[in-house]
Amino acid sequence: MFEKLSALIGREHRLDEVSHIIRAAVCDLRPAVVGAHQINCSDESERECVESFHQIVVRDLLPELKFHSRSSFRTVNLGGRYELGSAALAEDHYATSESADAFKVLVIKINAHVSVVEENGELICGRMERYERESVYCGALHALLDGASGLFLDELRTSFQQGIDRVAMLTDPQQVAPKHRALFAAATSASLQSARAAADVLQHRGHTPTVYLICGAVTLNRHDDDTELLIDVQTIDERNDHEHLRTGLGDDPRRYRLSRELGRLRLSQTEPETPP
Repeated sequence: MFEKLSALIGREHRLDEVSHIIRAAVCDLRPAVVGAHQINCSDESERECVESFHQIVVRDLLPELKFHSRSSFRTVNLGGRYELGSAALAEDHYATSESADAFKVLVIKINAHVSVVEENGELICGRMERYERESVYCGALHALLDGASGLFLDELRTSFQQGIDRVAMLTDPQQVAPKHRALFAAATSASLQSARAAADVLQHRGHTPTVYLICGAVTLNRHDDDTELLIDVQTIDERNDHEHLRTGLGDDPRRYRLSRELGRLRLSQTEPETPP
């Protein structure tokens, strides 16, 4: 499971491609039950992302809540923030009798988002037409980088400034190119929220044995079909003393590099500097 998803990191894929790989990776484990917790920004542009995950992962793998009704546990808020305690609630909901005798997989999918437009060969990130006028994507992360404060923004800022001040890095043109700022902010947020979810899971003991799959990603909102960059993948296996595996691009925006590979975007990272 871990290897299949790790191969996607940083490479732009269609939404359905990512969802199909998640489904295949989960099926390889042959769990008795599959649950899902999806976290998205409130922005209406995230509908395609939500529907792809639902149609390919949720509808095919999750147990029926009602007759012919399958649903993920969902958090929808400004900025796509992981809310502490939500994984424990989701785990409890999917802790069915079948999983007590074997194990279940709980997929936690977290998406930040950013618009991507190409005009005259130039990539424009973070601004795109919405209802016949220019708008920002993601509005929450845009407000954070603009220095706004209050409520959810303070929570985002605390996350971005933990350890190092990522807001200062993203707004310093000497550290992050302004044309890439919005995309790099979304990638940073996806990584930070994924780490927040994992830390929360590690404090929890499931009601039935659980393997957690945590995916942090960035939806690329486009004029045509949206695409996706997988940023971070983690697994936590309660069957093996909370064995924790993680791979991804990290949360230091100074190390991100954007390029193209076979016509698609590729986000990678430079190696950290070695102290003299």
